[in-house]
Amino acid sequence: MTASTEPQPSHSRGLDALRGIAAVLVVLGHSRDSLFSARDLDQSASGVFRLLLVPTSFAQEAVAVFFVISGYLVGGQVLRQAREDRFRWGDYLAKRLSRLWIVLLPGLVLTAVIDSIAIRVDAGAVDAVGPQPILGLDAAACNALFLMPTRCATYGTNTSLWSLAYEFWFYVAFAGATTAWYAMVNRRTARFGLALVPLAISVLAFGVELLWLFPAWLVGVLVAEARARCAGGHRPAGRRTARRAMMAWLGSVALLLGISLASSATSPAAYITYPLVALGSVPIVWMCLDSSHGKPRRWVSIGSWVGGWSYSMYVFHRPIVVLGVVISRDWWDVSQPLTTVAVYVLAVVAIALTYPLYWLTERHTGVVRAFALRWFGSRGSRMSLTRGR
Repeated sequence: MTASTEPQPSHSRGLDALRGIAAVLVVLGHSRDSLFSARDLDQSASGVFRLLLVPTSFAQEAVAVFFVISGYLVGGQVLRQAREDRFRWGDYLAKRLSRLWIVLLPGLVLTAVIDSIAIRVDAGAVDAVGPQPILGLDAAACNALFLMPTRCATYGTNTSLWSLAYEFWFYVAFAGATTAWYAMVNRRTARFGLALVPLAISVLAFGVELLWLFPAWLVGVLVAEARARCAGGHRPAGRRTARRAMMAWLGSVALLLGISLASSATSPAAYITYPLVALGSVPIVWMCLDSSHGKPRRWVSIGSWVGGWSYSMYVFHRPIVVLGVVISRDWWDVSQPLTTVAVYVLAVVAIALTYPLYWLTERHTGVVRAFALRWFGSRGSRMSLTRGR
């Protein structure tokens, strides 16, 4: 998810809206999977219930969109800094780790607490939702070091955490490859050799599985580079009529929706799904960044508000959903209509409960980042913080 990257100020509203929608789709998907699995119901419903469950079918595709946004924001920044010889590993890791850990570490603690409660209430129901949760300090440490799911299982019932590990190692691998490229171009042999070390560590530490989904993240980097080469990607607003703008929005949504529906229906391998959905999301990502397309105000304002805590929503929601399933398991008879309604009720409750957790964690990212830069950043970043810039 680039669920885990902060937006550039000039791009925040459009991307936050898209990120908010993607986060909600993830919660809906996990609510459906958990409720239907616990009640042993067929998720491929027929008739009206199948239609009602369509919005809950795109959790995997939503993560692919997160990867594109992350690649655009983080990868684009790495490219700019490396090109201008301003990239510093200390600053980069301080920013990325402070952003990730401020939510991930509390998320691991919350998962341990909620899972313990859920297991005590009904261990059988927890097992029915998914694989038996693995708790303990060793599992938590492995997840905190972004080594799940290749070197260990995701912590407890929080299966959502897998994408954060991929994102972190995308950050390291891409920064290593980019700095190595510019070192080679500038004929700095020593720096070239050193730059290859992070790239090698990424593959060795996490595994070659990292390369399977990397293309989806790189799609976002290509968007960033394309916009840079197109002088910001903006066209004069006067050249676009309201009708053309609306047609462009409908076309981009239809493209992404069509690809997502095909992916959800056929369930191809992940290394096919993620790059394909990522490519399909390019038009809508581009328009979220392009003010000349006249973004619809209503969905942008609501979506950007939700997107403001999308990372917290992504990290915290899964154990909350599982606990909700366990508590409500005997509240109604096994019924597809009632369970379908319950999916949406549970998702709304889980989303609402992640908001106060956002206030306790993600909202303070700036403070934690400043602390990290002060202690681990470059001299220039420390001087900027001291001067209040």
